[in-house]
Amino acid sequence: MNGHQTDALEAQAIKAYTQRDWPLAERLYREVIDKADLAGVQSARNMLGKILERLGRVDEAITLYEANVSDGFDGEFPYLCLAIIYRKRRQTENEVRVLERGIAVMREHYGADGGPDLKLRLARLQA
Repeated sequence: MNGHQTDALEAQAIKAYTQRDWPLAERLYREVIDKADLAGVQSARNMLGKILERLGRVDEAITLYEANVSDGFDGEFPYLCLAIIYRKRRQTENEVRVLERGIAVMREHYGADGGPDLKLRLARLQA
């Protein structure tokens, strides 16, 4: 699938998401994951993770967010989502691991100022 077709598919997924049509949005984001380049896949994983969280399928969301962490996604979203989930589950080791990984990735991509929300969460956790 070319970039234009993937963009059109993602636009449909966004529309379904904003209309809160979770089953359609889930199906469309899964198609994007199957057909997009890495950046598109990572974005779709994040969106699909949020949908799955809303549907109560948190373990599936964790799998998607963790895939983005493994790929070194360069935005705070999956790291913050995972930190919140792990906090709620009282999985402190995982929470710290994800926050530290996110901070390292942000530092690599954006310099010392990258990841301010991640740094704040980690500081609060370690206080």
